[in-house]
Amino acid sequence: MTADLFIREVFYNQPKLSPDACWNPDGITFAVEAAIDWKSSSLFVERNNTVYVLKIWRADVREWREGSTTVTIFGNWFSLKGLFVSIDGDIHVDNDSIDQVEEWTLDARKSVIEIQIISSCWGLFVDIANYLYCSLFNGHQVVKHSLNVSMNMETVDVVAGNGTKGPDSNMLATPKGIFVSINFDLYVADSENDRVQLFKFGQLDGITVAGRGVSSNISLYCPTAIFMDADEYLFIVDQNNHRIIRSAPDGFRCLVGCSGVQGEAPNQLAYPSPAAFDRYGNIFVADLNNMRIQKFILVNNTSNTPSIVQSMYSSELTADSQMYLRHGKREDYYYEAIQVNFVDSGCYILVSNSTVDTYGYLYTNNFNLFNPSKNLFLQDDNLGGGDQFKFTSYLDINTTYILVVTTSASKMQGNFSISASGSNKITLTRISEYLQYLLNN
Repeated sequence: MTADLFIREVFYNQPKLSPDACWNPDGITFAVEAAIDWKSSSLFVERNNTVYVLKIWRADVREWREGSTTVTIFGNWFSLKGLFVSIDGDIHVDNDSIDQVEEWTLDARKSVIEIQIISSCWGLFVDIANYLYCSLFNGHQVVKHSLNVSMNMETVDVVAGNGTKGPDSNMLATPKGIFVSINFDLYVADSENDRVQLFKFGQLDGITVAGRGVSSNISLYCPTAIFMDADEYLFIVDQNNHRIIRSAPDGFRCLVGCSGVQGEAPNQLAYPSPAAFDRYGNIFVADLNNMRIQKFILVNNTSNTPSIVQSMYSSELTADSQMYLRHGKREDYYYEAIQVNFVDSGCYILVSNSTVDTYGYLYTNNFNLFNPSKNLFLQDDNLGGGDQFKFTSYLDINTTYILVVTTSASKMQGNFSISASGSNKITLTRISEYLQYLLNN
């Protein structure tokens, strides 16, 4: 990147977020079926909190301005994929029906062809040097073109992928969402390789920063979108795991959709795809199979707040422990049910420690051992590291939470302890006669 390039401001949001920041896991429905379709492939939130949503089948872009429910429709295209809004308010869209990226100006309502392409652009991005990036979904590449020069094929540069679908460092497999940092590093949601690739500026060999191919406390299953905060921590839409995760100094953790089950409840997602921050750090996501836009509110952004209060709980899973058919399994597992008590709503952390591989489930209202999928709120195996579970979540004082501690293998026994911390006092109490408790609740 030469020094004489004109550097522009960004129009998207990159809020300053604490590594301990947490969001209310119950989303608010911002828009429903009339505003999106099940293949809405892009969403954009400006710095002034105007929200743009692209609809493939209706082939339009819709806009919501903060404080207004008015929906404005731009364009009348046949088939759209990517969407990006630049600092001057111009809308960049991939017109899939004629294999080109177009720019629509808001004042003149007319389009200019920006790139002629050979495959649809699932993701579009304009960097601070006014280069337009396009992820070629079927071409297995990412290309870029300077918007400061006239369009011709010689000005389109390949910046990732050699055009052959594959898992090597210089290959991609149906790339989707992309993000370019202010240092011109390119991040690619390499969907069919179940990974996120980082391409340093000028390098065609990618570095896997999340997903298949790196040792991590989390795995990906068809990542489709990437966005970043001010400190360049990654936020990833993990589509086929129906969740959004983030990176932090101690690894990755799940933010929303953390039950591991797709659904339409406020805390669930079903094949989410595009997502973005607003200026306050709230997260908007297109929840595709539920045909809605969900908004997840940032409720705590104070560094280290969850570690202020600590309490410990210790016990043991033995041959005398109660057994049940664990969620999604057919074998019997020893378990212990524990009620989580706290004095006020807030962000809390529950971490297991054991010599055996523990697995944790957190339920709302009650835990039905005969139907362990009912009321499931969170589940985890190893986010705590060393085969231990870890939950970091906002908990509501008006909801009863039941923590179920079990193991990853059937009939495994061993000691375990739970470290509980949060912004308010939190305690864990064993439910000794759980069947009686179930009948009484």
